[in-house]
Parts: sequence; C-alpha cells; structure tokens
Amino acid sequence: MAEMAITDGVIINAAIDSARRGTPHNNIELVVVPPLLCTVDGEERKRHLQLYQAALSGDWDTAEGIYKLFPGEVNARINKRGETALHIAAAAEHTHFVKQLVGKMSTEALYFRNNAGNTAFCFAAISGVEAIAKVMMDKKRDLAMARGRGNLLPIYMAAQLGHRRMVSYLYDETNKLLTEGDRIALLVALINSDMYDVAWKMIKADPRLASARDDHQLTALHALAQKSCLPSNAVDHRPPGFLDQRPEPCFRLQIGSDEETYAQKGT
Repeated sequence: MAEMAITDGVIINAAIDSARRGTPHNNIELVVVPPLLCTVDGEERKRHLQLYQAALSGDWDTAEGIYKLFPGEVNARINKRGETALHIAAAAEHTHFVKQLVGKMSTEALYFRNNAGNTAFCFAAISGVEAIAKVMMDKKRDLAMARGRGNLLPIYMAAQLGHRRMVSYLYDETNKLLTEGDRIALLVALINSDMYDVAWKMIKADPRLASARDDHQLTALHALAQKSCLPSNAVDHRPPGFLDQRPEPCFRLQIGSDEETYAQKGT
C-alpha cells in the first residue's frame, strides 16, 4: 500500500494530485507543523501561534479566551499558508472545537481558501471524520460543493484517500448537485479506492455512467481493468452482483505536531 508523509496543506494537495493521476494513497501520514506567520505586530503573531496550538490540540478553552478579548480573530488566517483555526481543527479531527468555532465565524470565513486553494471543509473531507463535515454543513450546506485545489470537490478528495463513510455521507447529501463530469470522475475514483458499494449505487441511479469517460478518457471498465489483486484474506465489501474485483484496503490517517502524534485506523 502507498504511504506518504503530509506536512501542511501544500503536501496534502500533492497527495491529492498524485491520487488524481490514479495512485490512491491508502496509507496517509499527516504531520501538522507549527505556523510561521510573519506580521508586523508581535502580539498578533503570538496570539495566532496560541490559536494554532489550541486548534491543533482541541483546546477550546484557550481559544475561547482569546476570542473573547479579540472577537475578530475567529475569522483570521493564522499561519503563512493562509489557514484559519477552522482549517487546523478540521485537519486535526477536533469535532467539539470545530462546532464551537463554526458557531462564531462569519459565513464568508467558512469559505476561506488557504494558499493552495483548499477550504476548511476540504480538510474535513480529507480527515474522513463525518461528524466534522456534518457540523460544518449544518451551518452552510453548500460548503460540500466548494471546490478546492485543482477544482476538485471535497467528495472526490475523500474518495481518493479511501474514506468510505465520508464519501457515502457526502454522496447522499450532494448527488443531485453533481455535474455529469463530476459523476464520472467520482465513479472512477471510487473504483480506484475499492468503494464498489457507492460506485454501484451511482451506476444503478444512472446506468449511462458505466460507459461515460472522464477527463482522461477513462471509463469505469478501464479503472476496473487496471486494478491489481490484494491477498485473499482481505475483507470483501462489494455489493451483491458487482464485478469481481479486489476488496477494501485498510486506511490510516496520522496527525500530530512536533511534540505528539495521534493515529487512527479508518474503517
């Protein structure tokens, strides 16, 4: 299985770009590093570092104390990559922090993109944590349709990184809004990541997808033909009647700072 170290939003997007070329990363290590935001105001820089660390660790009490003194900071970009505390908390999988912060942020700030072009919701999709996506969509449902780097939808990013539950949730919420191009691209991504249940649901809803071609002139059959086999003891998640292809691999998302690391095995 592929493995890649991800350091900040730029490398996250490098992983997505690589996956888009047909090499999904089933093992992902995401390392979040401290921010280096250059500002004239040393106090502001210190405040942003405190907010970054609070978002990374899920320390809402510290963040709330800062926001009470400086309300405008809830919408601030707090590192050199142009990310808000919401970007960081979503990537670090802190649902409670995200819920509290989303309630205070302006609608406009929820759509802020970092320097690489990704919204905080893109980071939520990359994390694979459904609860975070739900919290954000409860505030603004169309966040799921706000495209990130390379004009990619969050659901496509989640599919390429193997987050089955996130993909299922986002598909149910957005399938009526997807363009024809979105659908075939997503279908190929789902097959590449062994998500045959969602892929089968898409084909049953629109049989024309079975022969449609994506931007690279690939069809679902091409994607299936390019698959390789996993060991026979892997768990098979295919729906009844689907073509005989390899089952779902194991996914790993690791997030941490220089001081501590958290690991979670996806399902």
